[in-house]
Formats: sequence, C-alpha cells, structure tokens
Amino acid sequence: MRNGVGFSIVNSFFLVVLVGLTLAFYQIVAPFLLTLFVATVLAAVLYRPFCWLNRHLPGPRSMAAALTLIGFIVLLTVPVLLIGLMVYAEVVGGYTFISENWTDITGQLEAVQILPWLESLPYVGELIASADLEQFQIGEVIRNIASASSDFVINATQQSFANIANAVLNMLIMLILVFFFLLDGPRLVAKIRHILPLSTSEIDRITASARNIISSTLLTTFGLGFIEGAIGTVLFASFGLPSPFLWGLIMVIFSIIPMIGANGILTPAGIILIVSGSPVRGIVLIVLATGTTFVTQNLIRPAILGERGGMHPALVLISTLGGLAWLGLVGFLIGPLIAALFVVIWTEFTIRFRRDLAAKDHTGPGASTHRSRFRAHPRTT
Repeated sequence: MRNGVGFSIVNSFFLVVLVGLTLAFYQIVAPFLLTLFVATVLAAVLYRPFCWLNRHLPGPRSMAAALTLIGFIVLLTVPVLLIGLMVYAEVVGGYTFISENWTDITGQLEAVQILPWLESLPYVGELIASADLEQFQIGEVIRNIASASSDFVINATQQSFANIANAVLNMLIMLILVFFFLLDGPRLVAKIRHILPLSTSEIDRITASARNIISSTLLTTFGLGFIEGAIGTVLFASFGLPSPFLWGLIMVIFSIIPMIGANGILTPAGIILIVSGSPVRGIVLIVLATGTTFVTQNLIRPAILGERGGMHPALVLISTLGGLAWLGLVGFLIGPLIAALFVVIWTEFTIRFRRDLAAKDHTGPGASTHRSRFRAHPRTT
C-alpha cells in the first residue's frame, strides 16, 4: 500500500513538473510558432532538392543545405521583387493620374445618367421608382469609395512599414530553422515518431494523407491562382485597361473563390467597358473571362489534382479567408495547411473510433454468446 501511495505521489509530481515545463516552454516559443510551422512546411518542400544536391555535390551536407536555401531565395525573391516593383509603379502612376485629373473624372461621373437607362428596363424600372432613387448620385458614391479605399491603402502601407523589421527577423529565423531541419530532418522525424503514442502504421497513414492533401491543396490554390492571374494580366493589357499587374495580383487572390475566380475582376471590367462606350470590347472581355474560369476550374484543376483527392473548394475558400483574417497575408498559405491537417487528424480519429467499435462488438457479450452457441451446434454434413 505504501509503495502504491509513493508511486502515485511520484507520478503526480512528475505530471505537475511535466505540465509546468510544457507551459513554460510554450510561452518561450509562442512568438515563433507561426515561423516554426512555416519552416517545417518549407523544409518538407525543399527536402527532395536537398537530397538531390547532397547526392551529386561533393562536400558536407551543410553545403547542400545552404545551396538549397540560396536557390530557393533566388527563385522566390527575383519574381516577387519584379512583380512588386511593377505593381508599385502602377499604383503610384494610377494615384498620380487620379490626383491630377480628379476634377475631370468626377465631372464625367456626375454626367453619367444611369437611372434613366435602368428605369427604361422592364420590372427594374418599377423597382427603382418604388425605391425613390432620384437622389442617387454616382459621382458621390465613387468619391466615397475612393476616399475609403485611399484611407485603407494608407493604413495598410503604414502597418506594412511598421512591421518590416519584425518580418525580416522572422524570415531570418525561418531560414535558419529550415537549414537545420534539412540537416537533421530524418533524426527529428524518427524522434517524433518515437514520442507519438501511435503505431507505425497509423503514423505512416497520417503522414501519407497529410502529404497528399497538402500538396494537392497547395497545387490547386497557388497553381490556379497564378494561371488565372497571368491570364487576367494579359487580358487587362490587351484591352488597354489600367494597372494590369496590380489587378492580376488581385485576381490571384480572387481565384480561391470557387466558380468565380478571375471573373470577380474581369466581368466588372467588361461592364465598365460597355458602360463607357465600348460594348464590343466589353462583351468580348466578359466572354473570355467566363471561358477562362470554365477552363481553369473544369479542365486545369482536375489535371493538376490527377488521382489525388484535395479538400473541397468551399473548405479551401473558408480556410484561406479565415487565415487571411487571422494571420494576415501569410494566412493565405497557413489557413489551407491547418485545414488540411484538421481533415487528416479527424479522418484518422474516425478510422480508429470505428475500428475500436468493431472490435468491441466482436468481443462483446453478444458475440461471445453467439460463438458459444455456434460451437454447441456444429454444422453437420
């Protein structure tokens, strides 16, 4: 009895120390949890190129890891800088043009008479008449939208500059973590597999499912995004619309919306062309936008996925928007990854729960009685 009490006290003390140290360690690493998560995902993506370099290059593993990181930085930084510079130039140019011609623009907008045209339409005219929209002024609406948009851009720019130092620090920490993950990846994975209270088959199944869902989700999200953004940029430039690179970048984000995608930008642009006196160009742009969305969603998406099963587009949409609201721009990547891991873990839990229920039904009292009756009455031939 004393030994049992002493053993219980030791276990309780060990449990308290374990929980306390775990909470203390969480407080230490909490500011870098997101950085650690991104570094883990990036190391998993870069591990195959690292292994290839390690096999074909003489020297230590650290050289292959460093070259892998340098190659990734170059491949990522050059396109991002080029796109960023082009978008910045377009934003500055557009702001300068609007500032210099604001009086003429508002005058032209106020001269646009939309209500008489809408009132001439069947059913729509009756609704407008009943809603009493005679005081509706499109110029005032545009001014309010422009004012709100400029305030948002200014605030976002100020916050971006304020967070530059923090972003640079997190980027450096992430690259250092990726370097060590590439070097010690197999040993870390082996230790994690040893610590987890799961069987080898369960860990393998979870790992395979997570890799499958995450890769398919990232390929469809970013692959379709860049395809639709590139097509939208070309269409904007071909039809002489302003700021094609800026709107192409926005279309990359819009591409996560199922069955809408680049249409969310291209269709309003076509309507603007129609209203501004270019109906043929506007109709052609709308048709091309609809065809682009149809091709990307119904032909390119299945080709990218292949036999892999990704998350449902609605879940990708919710997780991406939720990630953006929670974590900012990096949430565009983190949101779908967390959702994919959520799906994998709950799927594994369902498998285990059903297996336990089946084993319980198989070994329960009813099953034992059934087996005993079966043995008492053997089949005769």
